[in-house]
Amino acid sequence: MASGLAMAILLFASSAPYSTAAVLSRSHDGFDPLEVAIAEAYAETGVPVEYIRGVVAQECGNDLSKDARNRNGTVDHGPGLNSRWLDDYAWRFNGGRKVDPHSIESVLIVGRILAANHRALEDWDKTISSYRWGVGGTRKYGIDRQYVNKVKEYGTMERGDNAGSSE
Repeated sequence: MASGLAMAILLFASSAPYSTAAVLSRSHDGFDPLEVAIAEAYAETGVPVEYIRGVVAQECGNDLSKDARNRNGTVDHGPGLNSRWLDDYAWRFNGGRKVDPHSIESVLIVGRILAANHRALEDWDKTISSYRWGVGGTRKYGIDRQYVNKVKEYGTMERGDNAGSSE
């Protein structure tokens, strides 16, 4: 039986429109660890790669070490893992293990959150919007079209094409 990474590579290689090269971009020392994490999140959750990549790019500009302070005093770590919810994420999306928001593992949490939200909302635009507003907020206020469009735009960019930059 193939390992999770090998299976993710096989799935990507066989699923149009993605090629292995496009999904697992090369860095100077091998595969890009962020793209490998995105592939693994896809293999586990089935969430489209471009949505996982887009959320990560939108939330942290592909820099997992980035933090952002919010007006309510909380901090978004890495790919938008809010400090207020880290304990909840650990229990709901990480088998009770503490989540390191700056680790590659946090990309898997993004995929798990999107998968759970998609099960609740059954619509990808609503799912993407719910990453920002939560399922309840999306049901109450509708789709944050600007956020969804940015996530989709960033999700189809090659790494380094200004993904996550503020304009």
